[in-house]
Amino acid sequence: MKKVLVIACVLSLFLVTGCKKVIFKADFQNFPQGSPAGPPPGNPTDDQILVHSANNPVVIGSQLVFRPPQKDAYFFSHPVANQETTKSIFWIGRLKTGEGPFSIMISAEDTPGLIFPGNPLWIRIFDEKIEVRSPDPGNPVLHSHELTKNGQHEIYISLQLQKETYSISVKQLEVPEIKFTGQLHPWTAKYIKEHSRLVMEAAFSPAATGTHEYEMQEVIMREKKK
Repeated sequence: MKKVLVIACVLSLFLVTGCKKVIFKADFQNFPQGSPAGPPPGNPTDDQILVHSANNPVVIGSQLVFRPPQKDAYFFSHPVANQETTKSIFWIGRLKTGEGPFSIMISAEDTPGLIFPGNPLWIRIFDEKIEVRSPDPGNPVLHSHELTKNGQHEIYISLQLQKETYSISVKQLEVPEIKFTGQLHPWTAKYIKEHSRLVMEAAFSPAATGTHEYEMQEVIMREKKK
């Protein structure tokens, strides 16, 4: 009976994790202190973090810390195996001080560089609110929900590219999970499927002040295997 249980547990674990390939991972614990620019230690040299400034954001302890003025960081996966498969992005973050917003843009590119993401799915994190916005003119709000003020959050985004849909999960301590689902904008889906690397751009809004600070503890991107 014990053998059956062990086999069942191993099979269950494979079904959960074995069908996904990690295409980017950085937890910052093994990063040198200071600028995070370059490939994450211990990972393939073709997944990279690029930054506009050598002193913003910076690795402090085991966290990547962003402060105004607006300085972008770009997280590039290595090239994906199949542009049509489901991709996911996960990170642990916290708007430690200030009102925000802190912006995350999800898109794709072929070559790492200091870019403006094409037709991105746009997430804005405020001290007490999270928004998802469209790439349409005026960037209309698709979803909005209250957050625990300046609390830590775990955000998981799944891009189901064959169906051109997305799902977003936001977990915080001691409050119900937030879930958003919807249809990817045709521009966004097309752009991601036409490029080989997933990219996440992270930066404060130009309106943020010097008292703002956003912390990231971990960033992981995965690709679902066929």
